[in-house]
Amino acid sequence: MNPSGTTGRDGQRAIAVTGLGVMCAAGDNALAFEKSLVAGAPFSKWLPDSMTGGGRRLAGCVAPALKLDAAAARLTRRMDRSVQLAAAALREAWRDAGLERSRPDSQRLGVVAGTSRGPAEKWIESTRRLDSGPMLPTLAASTTTASLSGALAQLVEARGPCFTVSSACASSATAIVNGALLLLAGAADVVIVGGAEAPLNPVVLRQLHAAGVLGSAERAEDSCRPFDLHRNGTVLGEGAAFLVLELSSAARRRGALPRARLGGWALGMDSAGRTGIHESGGAIFETMRGALDMAGLTPADVGYLNAHGTGTRLNDRIEAAAIHRLFGAAGVNVPCSSTKAVTGHCMGAASAIEAVACILALQRQLLPPAANCREQDPDCPVHLVKHPSPHIPLRAAMSNSAGFWGHNASLLFLHPDYEK
Repeated sequence: MNPSGTTGRDGQRAIAVTGLGVMCAAGDNALAFEKSLVAGAPFSKWLPDSMTGGGRRLAGCVAPALKLDAAAARLTRRMDRSVQLAAAALREAWRDAGLERSRPDSQRLGVVAGTSRGPAEKWIESTRRLDSGPMLPTLAASTTTASLSGALAQLVEARGPCFTVSSACASSATAIVNGALLLLAGAADVVIVGGAEAPLNPVVLRQLHAAGVLGSAERAEDSCRPFDLHRNGTVLGEGAAFLVLELSSAARRRGALPRARLGGWALGMDSAGRTGIHESGGAIFETMRGALDMAGLTPADVGYLNAHGTGTRLNDRIEAAAIHRLFGAAGVNVPCSSTKAVTGHCMGAASAIEAVACILALQRQLLPPAANCREQDPDCPVHLVKHPSPHIPLRAAMSNSAGFWGHNASLLFLHPDYEK
C-alpha cells in the first residue's frame, strides 16, 4: 500500500503528527521514555509465576503502575489490560496535541488502533470461568478485538471512523497508515492512531517459548540483544503508544505545533510461512524503498533508522542484509538501532512505540543507542549507534516493522520544517 505522491510537501496534503503519548516499561510518558532510550538501559526483569504459569524463568518488560484519570479508570475498569495501557497513552497524546483546548468535531474525529493478540487476558479469564463460573456479562464485549478502538473512541467521544486492525507485530504501523489514509480521503479531520498489547500472561509467553523465539541469559536484562553475535531471542514487553494525526493545513489553522510529519510509508507482505521471513529479505527491502519513494526521498536523506531488531537469529540477520542492500548500495552508512532491548518487544504496539522513538529523535536531534549489543554479529552489516549520538541536522527517520505471516511496514517521519 503506497499511494505515491499523496502526502505532498506543499502543506495542503501533508500529514502532521501533533501529539504523542506512550506507556511502556521504559516510561509512562514521552519525557521518561526518551530518557530511558537515551540511557540505553534494558527494563527486562524476571517475571513472577503468575505471569509465566510457573516452572519457567522468563524475562519480560512490565509497564509501571497505571495512573488513569477518573473517567478512563471507570470506563476501562473491567476491560483488558491492553485497553487500560492504551487509555493512558491516548490521554497523553490528546493533551499533547492541545485537543482539550480546541476540541475537534466529534463526527470528524476517528480512532484506529492496532493489536496483535487483542484482549488475551479477557479470553483467558473467560476460559477459566467456563469451569469456575460465573461468566460475567461484561466479557461479551470486552473479549472483542474491537474493544480497543471502541473504548478509546468512547473515552474521547469520537463519532467518526473507528476500527481495530491486526497485522501481527506490524499492527500499529498498519493503524498509523490507515489513519493517514482516512485524512487524505477526507473522511476525518483528526485521527488518533497507534496500538496496545498486554502479552505478559502464561498463554502468550508459553506459546512464544515453545516457538523458540524468547531469549535467555544469566541476567534478565541481557535476554534481548539485537544484532549481537550471541543473541538468542527476544523479550516480551507490554505497552501502548498513540499519535494524533491531522493535515498540516488544518493543524496550522487551529494553531497546533507539529512534532513531525508522516512523510511516507509502505505496507508489504512476505508470504514465507508462519514466521514470514524469507531469506532474501525482499519484503523488508521493498517496504523501505516504497516509503522513500512515496516521500520523494533517497537513502542519503535518512539520518536514523529504528530497526525492527527483535534479537532473534533470523530476523536480525535478514533485516540487516536488507538495510545494507538498500542503503549500502547508495553509499549510505545510515545510523541504526533497535530499541526493543530497552522496551521489550511489545508486539502489536511495537510499531507505534518505535514511531514515538523516531519522532523524539527528530525533535531532540539525538539518536538512541543500540542497547545490549556488545559484540556486533558480522552477519549483520549495519551501522549501529553505540552511544547516544547527536545527529545534526536530523531531518528524516525511518521505522521498520515485521511480524508473523509476513506482515511488513516502513514508516518515514520528517522534521516539521524539512524541505527537500
